[in-house]
Amino acid sequence: MALRSPAIALAMGLSIPIAIATLRWPFFGFAFLTFLLPLERIQRFTDDTSEFTISIMRFVALGTLAVLMLYRITRKERIIWDKSWILYGGYVIIASFGLFVSSDVGGTKRALGTIGANCIFLFMYLNFFRTRKQIYAILGIWIGASLLAVLYSTYDWHLGSGRDEGIQTEVDPGKGAQTTENRWSTVWQDRAEWETLGGHALRRSMGPTSHAAVYGINMIMTLPFLIYLLQRSQRQIWRMTALASALGLTLYNVMLTNTRAVMLQAALTCALCIGLGLFKIRTFHLLIGIVVAGIGLLLMPPDVYNRILDIENYDLENSAAMRVRIEYWKAGMRIINDNWLVGMGVGNEYEIPKYVKGGLTAEKSTVHNTFLQFFLEVGVFGWLLFYSFVGTLLYYANKAARTFKPRPDWQLEYKILVAIQVAMVSVLTFGLQVDVFLFPLKGWWLLATIATVLYRWSQALPTLDESVETRKV
Repeated sequence: MALRSPAIALAMGLSIPIAIATLRWPFFGFAFLTFLLPLERIQRFTDDTSEFTISIMRFVALGTLAVLMLYRITRKERIIWDKSWILYGGYVIIASFGLFVSSDVGGTKRALGTIGANCIFLFMYLNFFRTRKQIYAILGIWIGASLLAVLYSTYDWHLGSGRDEGIQTEVDPGKGAQTTENRWSTVWQDRAEWETLGGHALRRSMGPTSHAAVYGINMIMTLPFLIYLLQRSQRQIWRMTALASALGLTLYNVMLTNTRAVMLQAALTCALCIGLGLFKIRTFHLLIGIVVAGIGLLLMPPDVYNRILDIENYDLENSAAMRVRIEYWKAGMRIINDNWLVGMGVGNEYEIPKYVKGGLTAEKSTVHNTFLQFFLEVGVFGWLLFYSFVGTLLYYANKAARTFKPRPDWQLEYKILVAIQVAMVSVLTFGLQVDVFLFPLKGWWLLATIATVLYRWSQALPTLDESVETRKV
């Protein structure tokens, strides 16, 4: 703890000028908080396995929340809330009872901390957004910070820790955990399939997050926005070149995660963007894509080829990860059968190993499927409440998009909502093979909140036969 004290003292010292700036310009606090979202591990002062994590983001969030409430009270402005929170609140109540049934109390406390942070996050941003420009700016900051993470991760792969074959410690990043002393390292040696890959460890990039899958889905959520911006800037060569480079570098980092599901999900997300009209593909785009794909294959690191493109690794006999994943799902179904009503407690990582046959799992593990995971954690009623909440947010994004689509002066909001739907659906499909909602998935919560805000605005708009200017949103 002594080693961490100077860093914590520095963070607290920085929080004072940040708080002063936020008092003068409330947008500053939200802008800084948004910038930190993709930089999960870099700005953390405690190990990932700590029961209570301390990070710059938490200091900034608490300070920004205090300023927001101060403004609301002194200006006698009403607090905004949404009906969807009733569903999420019901889930939170059921999840809280998990402390009484969980065999992993520490994991449950950490999970409840994440759930509480999500509640605060929703409240803060919903009560912050007042204008279109605020939404544009916050999205731009989030995308920009994500691209900085991509740039740094590329550098670290080729010129940093990746040159030394990545992190080699007793704390396994493959389990979503790392120490603070390695916060600047983005590459680790994965030995999960040591035997099936002939005794070779493989490099994988986790970016500034705690795991390659977390880094992968964070990048995938930015793809719809980068693709739309690329489509929008085709008449400006310099801007199109910059955006194409950003998109290409993001897809390159998708490859560096060396994760099958991430690469497959990225391809599905790009296809969905094209299908929904975020990018109108032409012949020369296909030609450029073929050339870039060919260059990518030539420059592909051997680590990626050995794990991703070697077709033999997709045989169950040659993929330990795939075999274990199937056993996890079977174990999850057995737990649901035994605990379908109240579940086993959120964040509980001790039960799955007890139900996995053949000793194929570690001491702690989750089921690696977000739909099964929520069912076995909080039971049938908690599962229904949470996914009803998620479904409501998707409905908001879709309903608002259909409202804005015929209105010429709301076309940018329409495209933003289409991109949000693609990102939110991508997270759900990605969750079929990983516990995605157990990740620090603040990008998803940001997009969900923006969808809620735009839905509320769309409900306040005049009817189609009236001018938009006749009523202030």
